[in-house]
Amino acid sequence: DKTIVYVCKECGTITFFNQKTNEFFCPRCQSSVEVKPLITSYASKLFIDELMSGHIDVRLSVKEET
Repeated sequence: DKTIVYVCKECGTITFFNQKTNEFFCPRCQSSVEVKPLITSYASKLFIDELMSGHIDVRLSVKEET
């Protein structure tokens, strides 16, 4: 039940992939950004989506693996 979400390196928001430009777009930064992949459960992704749909600002902190 794992899924990969792509998080903006600048602000920690889940990004969207724009198929026309082949770039990730951050709704918070309002621009194309560099992203970091995050492996999480699909249930947690749905929960974050529900929070965001209720206008609750969700920022994820992603660190490099060592």
